[in-house]
Amino acid sequence: MTTEPAVPESLPAPPATLLEPTHLHPQGADARQEDYPDDFPYERPTEPWQYTTLYAAGDTSSLAAIAEYVLCVARRCEVGEAAGGRLRLAVEELAVNAVLHGYGERRGWLALVGGGDGHGSAMVQLRDTAPPFDPGSVPPPDGLARPWRHQRVGGLGVHLALSSVEEYRYERIHDENRSTLIVRRREEET
Repeated sequence: MTTEPAVPESLPAPPATLLEPTHLHPQGADARQEDYPDDFPYERPTEPWQYTTLYAAGDTSSLAAIAEYVLCVARRCEVGEAAGGRLRLAVEELAVNAVLHGYGERRGWLALVGGGDGHGSAMVQLRDTAPPFDPGSVPPPDGLARPWRHQRVGGLGVHLALSSVEEYRYERIHDENRSTLIVRRREEET
């Protein structure tokens, strides 16, 4: 039995490419922008698992929902508050870039798939159908030691985002940008 993903009724349905089947956590539930399944009975995952997929409107009104979703994934993976904050920063920055620079004035969708490996890593994959763009291709900002007035505009947010995670991968599949971000608790964060 398959169920349709929960999307707000006031928005158009997401593109079919974002509706790939996902394997929900056994206690998973449909996710809406205002409702997250974070009330699982406590049990530490010991093998790879996937969280419920979040479908959100591709505009800035979705940022709070995206942030809460990422923090739910981080809590479930027990990576700690600092690593969860780093993952949130990275996902939010890439989501803002997809919304402002990828979609611009067009309407679009973002899909987030989170999960863990059962051994202390948290992962979120951000998907969008904006034009192809690999954040990893952005050159690092030059002259960070210079006063901010003399910095070139652009690139700093992406640099901070990708510097905040242990692993980053980009793929373009089925006309989707897929950015996968992985964090682990760092020694200095214990």
